[in-house]
Amino acid sequence: MSATIALSIIAAYVLLSIVYGRIHADSRKAAQENGTTASAVLENADEPQYLNIKELDYISETALIRKFGYCYLQRKKIANCGVISPEEFQIAYAPAYDDICGSYPVKEEEVMLSMRLLSLMGIKNPEIGMRIPLHIIRYDWLQSGAEDIEKFFILSGYYTDYTNDLSKLPVAFFAEKMLNEQNISFFPADVLIKLDSLWLNKKQFENRFYKDIKIGAKQQFEVISEGSSQTIRNMAGGYAAAAGGTFLILLSMYLFLHNILFISMERERKQFGLLKALGMTCRQMILIFLLHGIKIIFTGIIWGTVFGSLVVLFVLPSVMRNMFLSVSETIRPSDLYSWKLMIITIVIIGLGAIGTFFQGISMTAALPCIDCLKGRCAEPKGFRFFKTIGGKSLEGMAWRNFTRNRKKMLLTVGSLFLGFEITLLSVVINNGMDQTHRIEQTPDFEIGITKDAVGELLYQNNGKSISELQGHELLPDWLLEEICKTANIGKSELLLCKGSYGIFDYNSKAIQPRTYSYHNDSDIVTELTLQVVPDEWNEALKQYVMNEKQNIDIESFLNSNGFILLHSHELTEQQDKRAGGAIGQKLSGILMGNEAVSFELTCCGYLDITDPHFPGLNMPWNGKDLNYIIVSEKTMEFLRTDSVIYNIAFNIAREKEPEIKNDLKGILAVANKNSDMENTYYMISKSDILAQEQGYIQGLRMLMRFFSGILMIFAFVSYCYTFASEMLARRLEFAVLRSIGMTERQLKKMILWEGLFYCLCTLALTLSIGNILLMITGQMLKSQASYFVFRYPVSALLFLSGILVFTGMVLPLFLYHNSNRQSIVEELRSAEA
Repeated sequence: MSATIALSIIAAYVLLSIVYGRIHADSRKAAQENGTTASAVLENADEPQYLNIKELDYISETALIRKFGYCYLQRKKIANCGVISPEEFQIAYAPAYDDICGSYPVKEEEVMLSMRLLSLMGIKNPEIGMRIPLHIIRYDWLQSGAEDIEKFFILSGYYTDYTNDLSKLPVAFFAEKMLNEQNISFFPADVLIKLDSLWLNKKQFENRFYKDIKIGAKQQFEVISEGSSQTIRNMAGGYAAAAGGTFLILLSMYLFLHNILFISMERERKQFGLLKALGMTCRQMILIFLLHGIKIIFTGIIWGTVFGSLVVLFVLPSVMRNMFLSVSETIRPSDLYSWKLMIITIVIIGLGAIGTFFQGISMTAALPCIDCLKGRCAEPKGFRFFKTIGGKSLEGMAWRNFTRNRKKMLLTVGSLFLGFEITLLSVVINNGMDQTHRIEQTPDFEIGITKDAVGELLYQNNGKSISELQGHELLPDWLLEEICKTANIGKSELLLCKGSYGIFDYNSKAIQPRTYSYHNDSDIVTELTLQVVPDEWNEALKQYVMNEKQNIDIESFLNSNGFILLHSHELTEQQDKRAGGAIGQKLSGILMGNEAVSFELTCCGYLDITDPHFPGLNMPWNGKDLNYIIVSEKTMEFLRTDSVIYNIAFNIAREKEPEIKNDLKGILAVANKNSDMENTYYMISKSDILAQEQGYIQGLRMLMRFFSGILMIFAFVSYCYTFASEMLARRLEFAVLRSIGMTERQLKKMILWEGLFYCLCTLALTLSIGNILLMITGQMLKSQASYFVFRYPVSALLFLSGILVFTGMVLPLFLYHNSNRQSIVEELRSAEA
């Protein structure tokens, strides 16, 4: 019994530690991708706002960083310039970086830079103390008239960041004395916020924050990481599925614990009978055995705590390194071990064990003395199922033996069923939520022009009159022909993303809710990206607008020269309300496709492309701070300009993919070399994305298999223990049956049928109630993730069924053979004794 409790604690604690480690690994990965450990950022906050945020009960940590300008290199922004205290740097930024050398700047002329930034400047082997030339333009140069800062700084430290999004600039960190020297006040500053609550998702966090903190019209609040809620959604499909799975896991563990402890206590009934015969009261017996039970529980808790801690500290870290991380981080034992989780595990298992002990003792104490001395209580009648002709069939006897102790039967079958069902659910969730399905929905290759290249084309036309403006063929015909020839496809097989680009009138009311979301006044740009959406996509848009009740003038968009502005969740609550007032307003500007033309369009509303129900759209580039509008094909004809091609996508034969990918890389390398910019054209291949995510996907699969394996082991151990106890307790019964003429073969056949009944009942529950649970889970996950694919786990069901049937046939015969080696007379004497 102590071993059972210890095993339960070890298994439960290891499972919780794996989830805890998974959340830590995902948090680490998100921090490296975002460049900070913060969950959200409030930009341009004043001091009262900052003090109010610190008081919020769902905020664990805050940090202040004052960003005051941009570092430029040859007209291109290469870094944000920021000041943060050394202590808050260690909290908000240092955990997201690797290979930090040196220290945070404390002197006015010192600076700390990332290796990515140093590489852009041509510095491959930096040294602490070296002089770095920087060109800084302050955010407020328009208002203050401040001159550019161009001078040499001393490198006090450098670090390696892992930000994948090229639109996120690294941070160049300066000392606070730098602000004093430039007469820049510390406020307004950006507040880095770390969420404390496990249960708040992105939307709930935003709603509470907007309610608690009053945000100005030109302030930007952004949730950059959902933390543990995103991990739980990736693992189980959401909190509802996770809660249901947790309940089934705890119930499975409880049945395992209850069944084994309860069967073990049945063997102590003779001692209860002897104590009753000696005159001990029920209350005294309950107290004695409960204290004895607490001793057993305490022993099991000690062993479970010791061995569970050893597994988590010395075994689990190496397993987790292979399972989850796709970055350079190595999991340390301290990242997995949590004494709080251990206490939670001890409380859950301990309460379950105490409840089982108390229930078993109370039931036994209430039995008559004679029943206790028999060692087995009177058992209820079995269910009538088999009808026999000319006597009792062996199947009927086996069924009555199977059902005569209904509680034991239900506990064992229930434990097996839960082990089966949780395994099948984990297979469905793991296979259906596999990120491979999302990636597989994308084309094999995508080739296009970069946003920086289009921006450079606009810059070259800066200051020219409309008659002097020059358009540009973004993806030239010769390049398309080379790609088609290499991929062995026709132009008709290309999926084209078309549109136009240009500039817009910054003072237009149609665009002002968008421009209010810019980080700083110096960020405001008038570059415009226009995409033409195909007519078939418009049907999905109409359905989305109707289902989600979006404030969109869909008729004007389709038929009356309207546009819809797309953004990546960049509007605050106030800015989103302003977007409703922009509907019907005019937007004017100049488009420069193949030639320059003026335009005027009507705003039909704003849409957030990060909404999980937003219909999938092939966009030339994603990210923030884009003035991105879409128009219908009918509207594009009205604009009287030819569309340019932003990117193309296509599929090829799987076996030819490696060879074609290398050839395409060579074509694009030549094209980039001959263009004005080194990164004019880009290529994204599905195989590269799959390879990058493979470690993460495999880690999730291993996790689900580990969960399922632990629970199936619990179920089969409970099943085996039940049968072993039955064989020992029924030795007298078997000896009597043999003495009245039942042959060894008949006895084995009866026992075999008893084992098969456990299998058949488990499979019946799995194929009835279990299938209903599988279907409900599939429907729920499909509504939460569009890429979810439901596949009935046929192979897993057949594999588990095979193991179950094999165990049900072999185990009873094995136990009977090992417990009945004596003669009938010896069996009767030993069993009666």
